[in-house]
Amino acid sequence: MFCSNIPTVHSATKWIGGHGTTIAGVVVDSGKFDWTRSGKFPSFTEPSEGYHGLVFSETFGSSAFAVKLRVELLRDLGPALNPFGAFLLIQGLETLSLRAQRHSDNALALANWLSKHPKVAWVSYPGLPNHEYHERAKELLRPNAFGGVLSFGVHWRHQACPVKSSITFVLQAILQTLETPRHLSSILRRLPTSS
Repeated sequence: MFCSNIPTVHSATKWIGGHGTTIAGVVVDSGKFDWTRSGKFPSFTEPSEGYHGLVFSETFGSSAFAVKLRVELLRDLGPALNPFGAFLLIQGLETLSLRAQRHSDNALALANWLSKHPKVAWVSYPGLPNHEYHERAKELLRPNAFGGVLSFGVHWRHQACPVKSSITFVLQAILQTLETPRHLSSILRRLPTSS
């Protein structure tokens, strides 16, 4: 969703639908990948037995991946979306750009907050200027959209139960930084406090 030129596989259930009512996936192929260059993709560069010696990369060129998905995987595995599932995904697709940007904005806000917190040892998020791939991410990703995933490490000051205290800390950080659903607040109130 954030990449502009890289072929990707997406979970339509999570991103496109946004509501978890339909199990589906989407393959986005830019048609720019050279299947013959590395020699690591014999199913594209060597004759296909199922199609009388057809070589996908030679016959279909930049569309080789899309055609192979349709004629082999669809034939062999049968992954076809039902009409109602397609309707539900289209409903979610209408708000995808807004939701993707909000995921990115929230991740950046959380990354900034965590990077200033004394209990956090490090934060890895390509939206932070000090991230080693920040400049590369700015080239590859949409402007101001660095994704919704980050990672960080916690200083281990609570030796009695470091895992429980770090989980409590993470949930508290999310709760304090972002607007969260009520059910997460209920879970957090039930967690024991760190000693």
